[in-house]
Amino acid sequence: MGKRLKKTKEALTHPISAASSAVAAFGALLNPDVVFAIGSALYASAPSLFTGGSIAAFTLPQVFPTLAAFKPVFLAIVAIAGPLYLIRLVNNSTEIFEEKL
Repeated sequence: MGKRLKKTKEALTHPISAASSAVAAFGALLNPDVVFAIGSALYASAPSLFTGGSIAAFTLPQVFPTLAAFKPVFLAIVAIAGPLYLIRLVNNSTEIFEEKL
């Protein structure tokens, strides 16, 4: 019984579980329309966020060492905007491909 309790505790305290729980709680507190609007805004601005976050995370700390403290924030922006940008690229390319056929 102790092993099962330990595995359950590990599963509940895993960073991915904590992040998904935080997102779910945040979504439950907000109106679904607001969540959809925020998601749409992130999807629409993903190319700019990814580019700016990449420059801010990988180039600016080398030029301005005082910005190195903000590198985790910039990396988080890249981690969120990167997959959205990839989804957007795939979606646009499939639409163009279907249009040409």
